[in-house]
Amino acid sequence: MNWKRLITSLVIVAILVAGGYWAYAKYLAPKPETESATAVAANTIAIDTGVDSVAAEAQVLPREHALLAFEIGGPVVEILIEEGQTVQAGDPLLRLDARDQEIILQQAETAVLQAQSQLAAAQTGQAAAEVGLTAANTAVAAAQAELDLLTADPTEEQIALQEAQVAAAQAGIQQASGSQAVVLEGATSAEVGVAEAELAAAQAELFAARVQYEPLAQNEDAGTDAREQAQLRLNAAIANAEAAQAQLDELRAGATGPERQAAAGAVGAAVGQQEAAAAQLDLLLAGSRPEAIAVAQANLEQAQRAVAEAELGVQQAETAVAQAEAGVAEAETAVTQAQALLNKMTLTAPFAGTVANIAIKEGEVAQPGVPVITLADFSAWQIETTDLNELNIVAVKVGDPVNVTIDAFPGEKLRGQVSDIASASSLTRGDVTYAVTIALDEVTLPLRWGMTAFVTVDVNGAGGTAVSPTSSDQPTITDVIYAEGALEPLNQATLSFQSSGRVRDVLVAQGDSVQAGDPLLRLDTADAEIVLQQAQAQLATTQAGLAVAQTKLQLAQAGVPTAEERVTVAEAQLALAQSGPLPEEVAAAEANIAAAAAGVTRAAGSRDAALDISTDAAVRAAQANVAAAIADRRALEEQYDNILTTCFDTPNGEVCPLYGPVEEGARAQLEAAREGEAAAQAALDQLLAGPTAAQQNAANGAVSVAVAGQDVAEAQLALLQAGATLEQIAQVAVGVDQAEVGVAQAEVAVQEAETAVAQAEAQVAAAQIAVNAAQLDLDRLTLTAPFSGVVADVLVNPGEIVGAGMPILALADLSGWLVQTTDLTELDVAQVEVGLAVEVTFDALPETAVPGTVTQVALVPGLSQGDVVYEVTVRLETVPDLPLRWGMTSFININK
Repeated sequence: MNWKRLITSLVIVAILVAGGYWAYAKYLAPKPETESATAVAANTIAIDTGVDSVAAEAQVLPREHALLAFEIGGPVVEILIEEGQTVQAGDPLLRLDARDQEIILQQAETAVLQAQSQLAAAQTGQAAAEVGLTAANTAVAAAQAELDLLTADPTEEQIALQEAQVAAAQAGIQQASGSQAVVLEGATSAEVGVAEAELAAAQAELFAARVQYEPLAQNEDAGTDAREQAQLRLNAAIANAEAAQAQLDELRAGATGPERQAAAGAVGAAVGQQEAAAAQLDLLLAGSRPEAIAVAQANLEQAQRAVAEAELGVQQAETAVAQAEAGVAEAETAVTQAQALLNKMTLTAPFAGTVANIAIKEGEVAQPGVPVITLADFSAWQIETTDLNELNIVAVKVGDPVNVTIDAFPGEKLRGQVSDIASASSLTRGDVTYAVTIALDEVTLPLRWGMTAFVTVDVNGAGGTAVSPTSSDQPTITDVIYAEGALEPLNQATLSFQSSGRVRDVLVAQGDSVQAGDPLLRLDTADAEIVLQQAQAQLATTQAGLAVAQTKLQLAQAGVPTAEERVTVAEAQLALAQSGPLPEEVAAAEANIAAAAAGVTRAAGSRDAALDISTDAAVRAAQANVAAAIADRRALEEQYDNILTTCFDTPNGEVCPLYGPVEEGARAQLEAAREGEAAAQAALDQLLAGPTAAQQNAANGAVSVAVAGQDVAEAQLALLQAGATLEQIAQVAVGVDQAEVGVAQAEVAVQEAETAVAQAEAQVAAAQIAVNAAQLDLDRLTLTAPFSGVVADVLVNPGEIVGAGMPILALADLSGWLVQTTDLTELDVAQVEVGLAVEVTFDALPETAVPGTVTQVALVPGLSQGDVVYEVTVRLETVPDLPLRWGMTSFININK
C-alpha cells in the first residue's frame, strides 16, 4: 500500500469537508435569532391625542363572578342554598340524584375487594408454591436419605444380632427335635408296669367294694346309711378302675396322631425360623438389591426434577402476584374515578361569594354544561366600559384616574382608576371597542350588578371633567314604582323519568293533590322485576357459597394444630435418635441379659434334674420299693395259701366258708401285689438304665435355647449402645422437615380458605350491589312527587313511550302565591329592598288589590326591551277567596 498517497487523499478530503461546512454556515444555514427588543407592556403607555379626558359608557360588575354548571346531568334532589346566601369556597350548593354513581362507587369498591382477594389468592398461591418448593427440596433430602440408607453397609452390631438370632433358631430346632423324639418314643416298660399294677390294685379294690356292697344290698335289715356308704365306695372303686384302665390303654397306645403332628409341626416351625433368620442374615450381609437402589436413585432424580418444576411454579406465582397487584391498582384507580364522578354530582362553590341566582328547582333535570347557579363576590365592585373604541383607547393607560357616575343614582360621583385594559377587541355597534376595567376607591352607594355607569378617564392628569349625560338622559325619581309581573305558585317543577319506557299506569289526574313521595306515574316494570329476581337469586347463591367457604376455613384452621403436633412428635423422635440409648433402656437390656443368664442356669438345672435320675437316693428308694413289693406279695401269698389249706382240710361235702368273695378278693390282691412287684422292679431297672437318648436331646435342647437367648440379649444391648447410624438420623431429620412442611401446608390451606372467604364476601357484596341497582332501576320506573302540591298537568297517556328527561308532569305548590316582576329597571331597583310592602293587582281582577312583601331582589340583571331590569319576587299575604291562576298578569305598586 502507498502510505504517502493515502495520507494525501485524507488531507484533501478534510479540506473539502471544511470548505463545505463554511459555505453552508455562510449562505445556507438559518441565521441565529437576534435578541428581541424588550417587550413593552401596552397597558402602561399611552400617546397624547390632544384631549384631556376620554368618556365611555360602562356597567357595574362584582369583583368576581361565575356561571356554575354540572359536568353531568341528572335530577336535582337537594338545593342546599338560597339566593343571596353567602358561601365559602368548597361549600356544597346543589346535589343531583347520585344513586347511580353511588352504586358505581360501591361496584368499584367491591371490585377493589375482589382484586384484593385475587391478590391475596395470588399471594397465597405464591406461599403455596414456596411451600411446594420447600416440600420438593425436602423430598430430595428424603430420597437421598433413603438412597444412603440402602447403600450403607450393615454395622457390626446389626450382624452380631442377626447371627445370634440364627443361633437361637438352631437351638430351637434341637429342642423341638428332642421333644418330638420323646413323644414318638412313647411310655417305658416301667411306666406300663406301674399302670398295670395300678389297674390291678383298682380292680382288687373294686372286687372288695362289690363284696361288701352285695350282702348289704340283699339284706333288707341293713341300715340305709350303711347301704349308701357301700354304694359310694363301689362307685368310687368303679371310677378308679376305669381311670386306671384308661391310663394303661393310653400308655400302651403311645402318642396320638395330633400329638405326633404337633411335635412334627414344632420341629417344622423351628426349622422355618432358623431358615428365616439365616435368610435375614444373608440379606443383611448382601445389602440392598440393585433394583431397590435403582428405584431409590430414580426417586431421587424425580424429586430433583420436581424441585425445578417447583422453582418454575414460584416464578409463575410471583408473576401472578405482580399481575394481581396491577389489578388492585387498576381497581383503586376505578374507585378514584367513581368517587370523582360521585363528587361531580354535588356542585360546590369555586370561591367565596354570594349566590346571585338559582336557575333550577328541586326535581328538575340539570343538563351538562347548562348554568344553574350564578355565584358572585360582592365584597367589592368594579366598572367595565362597554363602548370605548380604538381611537380613544390609545390615550388610556393603567393607573389613570377615573370619574364615575351611576344612572340609578343621579348626582352621585365615584372615583377610581384604570386597573386593566383588554388586550383583545370586540365589536360594539360596528365599532372596534376595548373593555377597560376600573377599580373604585370607596363605594357607599347600594350598587347592583349590571347597573349602567358613565366614566371619564383623565388621560393626561389635567383633571379633566366628566361629560355628564344630557338632561334628557337623567333619570326621573318618582314616589311610586310600578312594575309588571306574572303570578306563580310557591313552588313548581316539571317532572320526568330518568329512564325510558312504556307508560303502564297514570296514577293521578290534573288537579289532584299529592303528598311528597306519592307515586304519580309508573312505567312497565316486568323486565325490571325479572332482573331484580335474578339478582336476588344470585345473592342467595353467593351467601350460600360464603357459608361453605367459612366452614372450609374452620376445617383448615383445625388442621394447623394437628400438623404442629406432628412436628413435635418428629422432633422428639429426632432427639431420641440423636441422644442414643437412655440409661433406663440400657438397664432394661442388661436386665434382659441377666434374666437370660438366669434362664440358662435354670435350663441347665432342669436338664441335670431330668437326666440325673440314677442317684443313690433314687436307686435305694427304688430298691426299697421292690423289697416292699416283694414283702407285700409274700404276705398275700401266705394269706392265700392259708385259705386254700383251710379249705382243703374241711370234711368232704362241706362248703368252705372262705371260698367265694373271700378267696376271690385274696386272689385279686395277690395278683395286684405281683403286678406291683413287677412294676417296682421295672422302675428300678429303668432307673439303673438311665434316661433315654430322646430325653437327653430334649433336656439339652432347652439349655441350648436358653444360651442362644442370652446371646441375643447381649447382641441387642450392643446394638442399643451403638445407637442410630448417621443414615438413620438423617432419615429421622428428614421426617422433621416433612412435618414442618406439613405445618406450612396447613397454614397455606388456612390462607387459601381465608382468601376463599374474602372472595365469597366480595361476591356477596357485588351481588348485594346488583340487587340494590336492580331495585333502584325498578323504583325509578315509578315517578314520585318531590314535594306536596297539585298536579298542574299530565303530558302522557298509558301505553305511550317516554324517553329519559322528557317532561311528562307539572307539579305546583298552590299553598301560596308569588309574583315575579318582568320590567323593573335599574332606575327603580335602587329604591327596592327586601321586606318592602307592596300592593298587587291583576288584569283579570281589576277591582281587587292584594297586599304582599318583597322577599327577593335579583342580584343578576336581565335585559327587557333594551333596558337593564331586575327580577323582584313578591310573596302575597293572606289570599282571599280569589280565583287566582298560574301565569296571570300582575301589577305591583311600590310606595316608597
